[in-house]
Amino acid sequence: MRSSLGTILVISFTVPAVAAEKGIVDTATANGLKTFVTAIKAADLVETLEGNGSFTVFAPTDEAFAKLPAATLKALLKPEKKEDLQAILTYHLVAGRSMAADVARLDGKTVHTVQGAPLRVSVAGGAVRIGNATVIKPDIATSHGVIHVIDTVLLPPMGTQSEPVKTSAIQPKPADGDAPLAEGFPGATNPGTVEVKKYPAYRSAVARSNKAGVSSGNMLFFSLFNHIQKNRIEMTAPVINTYKTPRMIETPGATGDVTMEFVYRSLDEGKTGPDGATVEVLDHPAQHFVCLGFQGGNLSNDQMREALATLRHWLVEHKGDWVEDGPPRRLGYHGPMTPPEQRLWELQIPVKSAR
Repeated sequence: MRSSLGTILVISFTVPAVAAEKGIVDTATANGLKTFVTAIKAADLVETLEGNGSFTVFAPTDEAFAKLPAATLKALLKPEKKEDLQAILTYHLVAGRSMAADVARLDGKTVHTVQGAPLRVSVAGGAVRIGNATVIKPDIATSHGVIHVIDTVLLPPMGTQSEPVKTSAIQPKPADGDAPLAEGFPGATNPGTVEVKKYPAYRSAVARSNKAGVSSGNMLFFSLFNHIQKNRIEMTAPVINTYKTPRMIETPGATGDVTMEFVYRSLDEGKTGPDGATVEVLDHPAQHFVCLGFQGGNLSNDQMREALATLRHWLVEHKGDWVEDGPPRRLGYHGPMTPPEQRLWELQIPVKSAR
């Protein structure tokens, strides 16, 4: 995985150079994007957008939001819909500052959003389109990136928890194809294989949510991405989600205590301790895990439940050798630029010797 989350987006317009003095939210307010700002605040994204990273923001106008059914917009702004609103708004963000230039080079190409799904860029008749929206006011500079105003609210595709691609023609892709493994980490488990692996002691940046779903993680990813940018930490594979609430994976629709980790390259990198209110750098002891590998698409909630059942059945069959020793975790070895059919995943259960 790379520390940059998307293809560099360039849109060619000529605008006067203006010193960026305000953050994204204040700049959006000054440009009359009232509903967008209201949504950003309702989704608790202000701190993220004004943090140490930078973003390219495709901000819909008030008129664009007005095209949505009034009941839909009202519902999205409610606290219980915060995760849905975050998914929509992060679909309007690309990591990094992408200013205007050479639009012809991106015509027909895609950019990868912070939400995870790609958006297609197209150019026709001098108009630049991102997805099904048209850029109507480009290159509004801010202290934390750039805003391009668009005329339509972008809605992320449904079913992002897609089934893995089932084809024997696809060859496993090593983790180092996207980012280096942390020192001493074993490689990804082959798809469909159950094995026990030993992990060395390691250091990681950890973000936590006590009300997360099995598949949620946008806010955790934001916090960790800002942390590694600010501290100049190299991105490694894998990214680790641990599900600390008992039976969370097994219970459809459950929420609970979830952590996400960005693993440091070595125990000597950086220093332990809190970094702001949302991230803490921790050292972890060496440990064994029983692992099941997957390849292709995204690891859906149903697949995680089936994988967990498979691993626990394996533990029953090997109860004389290994016993469960902690909460399950999911590992992702790919970056957002990895073709879906090559994405590598694992579900793991920590274990200790039964002898």
